[in-house]
Amino acid sequence: VVTKIDHWVVVSQVGSSNTGVLESASRYRLLPWVGAVTEIERSETQVDARKKGRVFCFLPMPIDPSFPLPIYVNGTFGLSDDRRTLKWQNSERQNDSAAEWNKVLVRDVMPSCYALLIRYAIDGIQMSYEEVYNIWPNMTEVK
Repeated sequence: VVTKIDHWVVVSQVGSSNTGVLESASRYRLLPWVGAVTEIERSETQVDARKKGRVFCFLPMPIDPSFPLPIYVNGTFGLSDDRRTLKWQNSERQNDSAAEWNKVLVRDVMPSCYALLIRYAIDGIQMSYEEVYNIWPNMTEVK
């Protein structure tokens, strides 16, 4: 019997220093909550190349190959009716409250949560520079 033990760094954030987030949360009656997660690599001989991340909204969402971050993100996102994708504003969803809420979470809550994850990886558990680099967002992929 082979047993594999995985180790993860998990950080969560509720709210933001941006007062607009709290106003939006009150208007939409939603909790501005986001979590960021990464697996800790502890093998001295092998550190995986940049991993593909994934979005969760309490349950895993279908894998989206266009998701640009190498971490897992969980939050109180607004979902499409079939619960397979996040809602985003477009020409058909100009006044969609769920799409606007997702924009608030991604713009105003998720970045500070992601920064907290990276800060904890460096200062809290002292991940190697290579490991930290592998969880850093690739800005050429982020839109």
